[in-house]
Amino acid sequence: MKINFEQEGGILGVNNNISINTDNLNTDEALKLQQLIDNAKFFELPAESLERPLRGADYFEYKITIEERDRKHIVKTTDITMPPNLGPLIRYLRLKVVKQKAE
Repeated sequence: MKINFEQEGGILGVNNNISINTDNLNTDEALKLQQLIDNAKFFELPAESLERPLRGADYFEYKITIEERDRKHIVKTTDITMPPNLGPLIRYLRLKVVKQKAE
């Protein structure tokens, strides 16, 4: 499975991204990531999670693309419009970005 995560916005104009291929992860981490995707019901989420917020300049926008075998799905959301079940996956991916930058 291939995952591409993009995070933009905030007061400082953050632009973070990471690409993950689960074939390159250890088994435990690949299973954890799969569980987060399943719990988020990612492939059932709408491509865009509601409209852009009318207020607030300090929120983040996220774009997650997941390709798995014969299917591909892209979800765009923000801190404000994010479905609750997507939060744990986004937190995990944001942490992966931080770890990547630290390396």
